[in-house]
Amino acid sequence: MLAAADAIVVLRSAAAERRVPFTEFYTGYRSSVRKTDELIVAVEVPKQNGSQWFRKVGTRAAQAISKVFSLILTAFGVMLIRQGLSMFLSTSQ
Repeated sequence: MLAAADAIVVLRSAAAERRVPFTEFYTGYRSSVRKTDELIVAVEVPKQNGSQWFRKVGTRAAQAISKVFSLILTAFGVMLIRQGLSMFLSTSQ
């Protein structure tokens, strides 16, 4: 999104500040043009003309898995509670 919006990454060191287009900031996997003495102090996104909208297409796979896992844990917890409660109520020895 930042690349499509022509965003600018603002880098600042003790000596200077520079602006780098987002499309030129990353140079490869886990590498960028940022020098060791620089911090990212801002990301400037130009105002876009025309109508803007966002649409969420669907959940990520990790979110879907966590939802299923939560459902399984909840069902298992309910089962344990029911078994524990019935075992507690039927202890007439």
